[in-house]
Amino acid sequence: MTSAKRGTLVTACCCVIAVGNTVPVFFVYPRVHFKRNMIIGGPPGCTGTANPSGWMTSECFLQWIKHFVSFSQSSSDNTVLLLVDSHVSYDCLKRASKNGITMVTFPPQTAH
Repeated sequence: MTSAKRGTLVTACCCVIAVGNTVPVFFVYPRVHFKRNMIIGGPPGCTGTANPSGWMTSECFLQWIKHFVSFSQSSSDNTVLLLVDSHVSYDCLKRASKNGITMVTFPPQTAH
């Protein structure tokens, strides 16, 4: 819970590619349902999802993987290495592998 003075927090998933390009921001809003009007005025190409806690979950991360694939254009012929500090589920690993993404995760509490 946050105070009314601070407002409500939104999670932003950001990705920078080694050559300096970025993948548009992926937001996780603390809501039950995501509505497209939540990102009006946001950075170009941004999108998002909703989760009651506003935190990144395995389900949200799976949606982000789909977003990442569309911008990185990864495939079995154009493979990429993705370094993550997030919620990686079997479904995320399966989706990543299918799209030519090799994921390496950081051990807990080491990404800071």
